[in-house]
Parts: sequence; C-alpha cells; structure tokens
Amino acid sequence: DLRDRKAKAEEKATEAIERHASEVRMMQETNNPLMKALHFRNACKAHEDLDYSGYRSYQKVPLERDMIHLEGNLHLCSLGTIWTKKEGWFADHELLGSARAFQDDLAKVTGVADKKISNLHP
Repeated sequence: DLRDRKAKAEEKATEAIERHASEVRMMQETNNPLMKALHFRNACKAHEDLDYSGYRSYQKVPLERDMIHLEGNLHLCSLGTIWTKKEGWFADHELLGSARAFQDDLAKVTGVADKKISNLHP
C-alpha cells in the first residue's frame, strides 16, 4: 500500500535526520581534526540517506486521517486546493485558496449520500 511505503520512508528519513544532527553535534564538540573529518563524513552520509529515503516523493500522499472513505476503494482527500482557470485557450490557473471537507459536509453540499458513488467515479 502507498501509505505503508510512505510510513517506511518517513521512518528512514527521521532516523537519518537524527543521525545527521548527532554527527554534526559531535563534529562541533571535538577538537581532533581526524574525528571532525570522520563526523563530517558521517553527517554527509546521513544527509545522503535522507535524500535516498524517498520521503520527499511521498510528502503529497495524504495520511489516513485526512481521507474520507466513500465507497469500495474510493476515497476523498479532506484537504485540497481550489483553483480557477482564466478565460482563453492558453489561460493560466489561479489559486483561490484551500478547503477542508468533513464526512457530514458531503451529504449537505454535494448530495453524495443520495447518489451512488459509482455514478460520480468514471
């Protein structure tokens, strides 16, 4: 599952961030130039591990608590952005803001409770 991979990536990233901070702290505390070089190398390796953890690619994947289960395997992200398109063929999109939806809002605003979800999803 995508959210499981996100959790693993975040776990690796957290460990790498902690290791990086620890190595930087040890590098600053020691007076031995060889140990400074070793801690610097370890801090660089921790930063590389952070880059390769994949956590950045999963940042936009919503958490389970931000999802509203609709039907079957269909979910709605409860936090999103609202855009408008200016008139014209090659018009730009303009960000209007963000919105948050709650389970109770679906029936009030869109009438989803009265419709089959499969009619809404192609």
